[in-house]
Amino acid sequence: MRRLTVASLAADFRSGARGPSEVLDTCLADAALPAARSVFIATTAERARVEAAAADARLARGAALGPLDGVPVSWKDLFDLEGLPTTAGSRVLPSAPRPADAAAVARLRAAGAVCVGKTNLSEFAFSGLGLNPHFGTPANPFGSQAEPRVCGGSSSGAAASVARGLCAIGMGTDTSGSVRVPAAFTGLCGFRASRGRYPMAGLQGLSPLLDTLGVLARSVEDIAQVDAVLAARTRPDEDIGPPRIVLLDDFMDDTVDAAQRTHCLALFERLRRAGFAVSRGRAAPLTAVREAMARHGTVVAAHAFHRHRALLDGPEATRIDPHIRARLESARGFLAADYLALLAARDSGLRALRACAPGTLFMFPTTPIVAPTIEHASDPARHAALNARALAHCMVGSLLDMPGIAMPSGFDARGLPTSVLFSMPRGRDAELLRACACIEALGATEAV
Repeated sequence: MRRLTVASLAADFRSGARGPSEVLDTCLADAALPAARSVFIATTAERARVEAAAADARLARGAALGPLDGVPVSWKDLFDLEGLPTTAGSRVLPSAPRPADAAAVARLRAAGAVCVGKTNLSEFAFSGLGLNPHFGTPANPFGSQAEPRVCGGSSSGAAASVARGLCAIGMGTDTSGSVRVPAAFTGLCGFRASRGRYPMAGLQGLSPLLDTLGVLARSVEDIAQVDAVLAARTRPDEDIGPPRIVLLDDFMDDTVDAAQRTHCLALFERLRRAGFAVSRGRAAPLTAVREAMARHGTVVAAHAFHRHRALLDGPEATRIDPHIRARLESARGFLAADYLALLAARDSGLRALRACAPGTLFMFPTTPIVAPTIEHASDPARHAALNARALAHCMVGSLLDMPGIAMPSGFDARGLPTSVLFSMPRGRDAELLRACACIEALGATEAV
C-alpha cells in the first residue's frame, strides 16, 4: 500500500521530486486496478487533470496556494460535484447532475486540492459496516484475498481511497461514526468535527441533528491542514495547555474485543510514561447517553426512517439494500416518548460536558470490534448485531456532538488494525486537534 500524506507531497512538490500531475496519474492508474474495485463510484479524471496542471503551474512559478495545493482528495458520494449526480450509494434516489460543487468541495478546491472522484458508501450512509450491493463493497486492504473484510461505514470508499494510497485525504461524513469507524477498521486517523465547524451546503444528509463532516488521513497533522481550510479560522484558537486524559473504564468492558482493550491500555501506559496527565474513571454524561440509547433506541434511526419513508412505502422499496431496508423499517414504530427521552439525555449531557475542565480528553477504543469479514457482515443473521457493535462507542459522542479523532493503536493477532478514540466536548475541535497532534508527535500511537 502506498502512503500518501499532505506533508510528504508538499515536500516533494517544493523540491521538484514529483509534481501534482505525476502523482495524480499514479492515483488514477491505481484506482483502476482490481484491488481498488468499488472504492470509487465515479472518478473525475478530466477535472482532476485540469486541477493538477494548474497546481503544477503555480508550483513552477513559486505561487503555491498552501500545503494542500496539488494534493489528491476523494469525496464521499454525499457531496455534490458539479456535473455529476449525488447517489448516496443508492440506485433509487434521483440522479440528476448537480449544478455546482458542495461548499466544502469549493473551499478545498480554492486551496488547490485535486478532486480524484466520488467514493462509495453504505446506501443512504446508514450503516457502520460499508456494504453496498449496488456499487460493490470496497475490500479492506488488511483483509486477505481468501477472507476479504469490510472497510467500515458509512464512509467505506473514503477510507479505502486513503488506505490504498489513491489519495492523501478522504472527505466523508459522520452521523453515528461514519468516519471514525472506517478509520479504525483501516488503520487511519479519522476526525469527526463538531456540527457547524464546516460548511454543509450541497450535501445529501441523513439526520438534521447529527450530520457533520469528517476527514480521513494518515496523520492528525494532515487532518489539521484540511481543518485550517474548511473551518476558515480568522484568528488562532486559545491554547489551554496540555490535555488531561481520562480513560473511560465503562467503555472497556467485556463487550470489547481483547485486542482493542489490550492496545488501548498499552497506549494509555505509553502516554503516562511520556508525561501526560492521565487517569481512569467514568464520564457520567457519556454513560447516561449510552444507557439512554440502550433503553430508547437511536435518534438517527428515527430521522432516517422519516427521510426515506416515501421510498419505503413506494414501489422502489424492494430495490433498497435489504440490510438498510430492514434497519429503516425497524424504526417505523419509534415512539415519540423514546425520541423525547433521547433528546432529554442529550440536553442533560451537553450541559454537563460544558462544565468539564478545559483540556479534558476522553479516551476509549473507537470500536469494540476489528473489521469483520464481508461474508459475516453480509449474513442476515449476523449483520444487525455486527453493525450495532461497530457503531456502539462512536454513537455516544455523536449524540453529544463531541469532536473525536480515531487513531491507530496497533494490530490484533491476525494483523487487523485496532484503534483508540480521543474526544472532547462540543466545540473544542481545535483543542482536540492540538492534543492529538502532541500524542502523534511523541510517537505514542502505532502508525499503520
